Amino acid sequence: MTDVCPKRGCWVSVKTEDGTSFFVKMKDYAFFVPMAVKGKNVVLEGSVERKVTSVEELKHYAKDAKKTKAEIEAIKAPKEEIRFLASGIKVVN
Repeated sequence: MTDVCPKRGCWVSVKTEDGTSFFVKMKDYAFFVPMAVKGKNVVLEGSVERKVTSVEELKHYAKDAKKTKAEIEAIKAPKEEIRFLASGIKVVN
């Protein structure tokens, strides 16, 4: 895991072995993860989708991640990305 929502662990970012990064949300907000999982290896259970994320939603996540005002204001276009909807996350180290 490369990043965890600092507010309450309701989303995370993950980098794969090949360097690809993707965003993970918890299904139905059924669970959250602690900040301590940042930097850990995990196994995910759930579903993957390709999604276009709106500017509003991208700015929301940037605020959650405590990005600077300039970084947030620089978000001007939607982003097509891979999203993972997790029904389970297991820390393996």
